[in-house]
Amino acid sequence: MKKLSLCLALIVMTALLSAEATAAKIVLKAGSAWPKTSPNVVDLHKYIELVNARAKGEVELQWAGGPELVKAANLLDAAAAGTVDIAQADPSYYAGIVKETGIMGLPVINWGWDKQIEIQNALKPKLDKIYQDRAGVKLLLNQGMQRFYIVTGKVAVGKLEDLKGLKLRAGGGLMSATVTSLGAVPVNIPSEEVYMALQTGVVQGAFRGTASLISFKEYEHLHYLVNVPTYGVAHIWIGMNSWKKLSPTQQKVLLDSAREIEQWSVGYYADLDTKGKSFLAEKGMTIRNLVPAEEARWRQALAKGATEWYLKQGGAAGQELLDIVLRYKR
Repeated sequence: MKKLSLCLALIVMTALLSAEATAAKIVLKAGSAWPKTSPNVVDLHKYIELVNARAKGEVELQWAGGPELVKAANLLDAAAAGTVDIAQADPSYYAGIVKETGIMGLPVINWGWDKQIEIQNALKPKLDKIYQDRAGVKLLLNQGMQRFYIVTGKVAVGKLEDLKGLKLRAGGGLMSATVTSLGAVPVNIPSEEVYMALQTGVVQGAFRGTASLISFKEYEHLHYLVNVPTYGVAHIWIGMNSWKKLSPTQQKVLLDSAREIEQWSVGYYADLDTKGKSFLAEKGMTIRNLVPAEEARWRQALAKGATEWYLKQGGAAGQELLDIVLRYKR
């Protein structure tokens, strides 16, 4: 009888300990502005895997969904509110909330693949504070810089004059200001709706990276790509309420993993860009480099127009971030 009671007690204790361990695990739901299969989301998938491998069962990151779950325009608010815990998107989508954070897409320098981490690390503490103060989220990591291009359907672009009045898809914020500075007309459309906009003639082209051109099959409607000296970057954030639930040790796992993914991401996007242009060429897309004199005109127009917009929106905080970037001007 005593042995039976002891066995029952052990079973109960084991069940209680197991329940306590399960209850102690923190599950964080991650959402993205892009579909699960998009090349832009590979960073997030790898981040989820890395954190889960290192968190020893105390924290588990789970994929929650793409734009079918939360529309891209609402994703940052969703992370702040706890609808999702972790969010991934282009900061241009949230220019109405955090105007200064488009700094990494400002076409005032040639970033180059080699300088990314150094520049991003210099900007990150200030960007993180701005996000926390304005949006209620913490900046976890910057994805690798992605080249953006002017891509058109029926109109072959070679000079600035060719862009005048041309309707191009943009994503808002600095992305739209960049398109405007070149003389084109930005039309702000979520990524998942661009294909239909091209098909129906709502836009005549797009300001786009190769990953999106391929993953959304936009090359079926776009035939000319111009190498433009511009870049963009996506961010991954965590809502501050979710962040505060984590212990210092758990927070360290998320931050250490983020730094590792940032390093990996630089090479990933450089390689993705090269392979992407090769794939698009095979699909019949004409890829054009601007002649030196014309590229100089584009650079001047980009730097003037986009910078003026950025400083008007960002004020003193924007100027402070710009001063950091300009230290690396080539």
